[in-house]
Amino acid sequence: MSVGGSLDLSDCAGLTALPENLSVGGFLLPARLHGPHRAARELSVGGSLDLRGCTGLTALPENLSVAGFLDLSDCTGLTALPENLSVAGFLYLSGCTGLTALPENLSVGGSLDLRGCTGLTALPENLSVDWLPRSERLHGLTALGQRICRSLASST
Repeated sequence: MSVGGSLDLSDCAGLTALPENLSVGGFLLPARLHGPHRAARELSVGGSLDLRGCTGLTALPENLSVAGFLDLSDCTGLTALPENLSVAGFLYLSGCTGLTALPENLSVGGSLDLRGCTGLTALPENLSVDWLPRSERLHGLTALGQRICRSLASST
């Protein structure tokens, strides 16, 4: 399914799944998912994708690309991100307490917000991100992750 502009599903309370292969040219505002649901297999968003507060979200599509920002703040049921996730803008993961690691091939064109990711214990060696705020508090990270944080923070 392809939508040339934006798609606002925020009032669709009964929505439990998106089409298998969905392409949205603009912004995608899905319904807030508080219960279990099935993720689309492939999702491309030409604008931004706002999923903040979707506590029932446990996984993202395997092939997810977002040209704008991706907001997953407070998605406490999310335990992993897709292996080749690409976000051209900011990636907000604050409060994603279920995440324990980030994928090796994660690419973020803007800043990466990891505040409150208390389960996160490591950052990938190949992490590509434009900016990690100095205020990030990532307690429990491995030495490698701490080196990456210091190097990213000092490059600003």
